[in-house]
Amino acid sequence: YLFMYAKRLGAEGTRPKVEELLNSLMGGILREKHNENQHGKGWYGVDDEICGWNRKELIRGVVLILGKYRELQRLTSQYARVLDLSLEESAVDVDNMDVEA
Repeated sequence: YLFMYAKRLGAEGTRPKVEELLNSLMGGILREKHNENQHGKGWYGVDDEICGWNRKELIRGVVLILGKYRELQRLTSQYARVLDLSLEESAVDVDNMDVEA
């Protein structure tokens, strides 16, 4: 459902919502491990997992999906650089993903 939501946001071009999604997915990826002052859970946590899913894999999938939309490429390329991704070589086929209306 997360990837369907990302595709929907990309199709609608809602940049503020996309930025909010990417920021919340980043969570504790950029923070130092020894800084344990924040105790958020789920989206707001600093754990490596969200509901049992690897946080980096989730954001990787979302960035690759959103990178297909031209109006969002400037934003997603920043996150792709942080994650060492190449948007040109993505393996996600956005055109064949189903999104319910």
